[in-house]
Amino acid sequence: PVVGGPVHPVIVQLGLQHAEGEVVGSSGRCTTLLMALKTLLMDSLQQLAASSDINKDIDNLLKPNLTFLKQCRQLSISMSNAIRYLKREIRQLEKNLSAEDLKSNFEEIIDDFININFTLHPKAISETANKKIRNGDVILTYSHSKLVERVLLDAVESGKKIKVIM
Repeated sequence: PVVGGPVHPVIVQLGLQHAEGEVVGSSGRCTTLLMALKTLLMDSLQQLAASSDINKDIDNLLKPNLTFLKQCRQLSISMSNAIRYLKREIRQLEKNLSAEDLKSNFEEIIDDFININFTLHPKAISETANKKIRNGDVILTYSHSKLVERVLLDAVESGKKIKVIM
């Protein structure tokens, strides 16, 4: 009731993990958010399939859950982008889909976002960055980034001898 509606248990768990710093990094937080939203949507399939206005019902379903998460910890830019993408893609779905069709569409939308943004793009960035890294380079990095870590590990795996200062 504090956030204007019911909050799904998986969202409560995720919010507490984010607040306590158990899930770190923009990519990690965004991925766990999307997986939690997938669970939320899957658990609401029957209600959404019977809806006369699925977009309104999805907004009403997401709003209290996202409000709770925002109260636990501010959303990262990638999390906000993922939410906008998810809502936009869902708005484009046909009306009156069966629960099974909704399930496959929700899974495809979320899994594709994760694959493209957290698997394919980082791989392409790493390949491009590794063209600029040469044997004997000294690389200084401040803070921690999974993407930078991947670039450096890929460089070493390709046989380059580098020195890294963190």
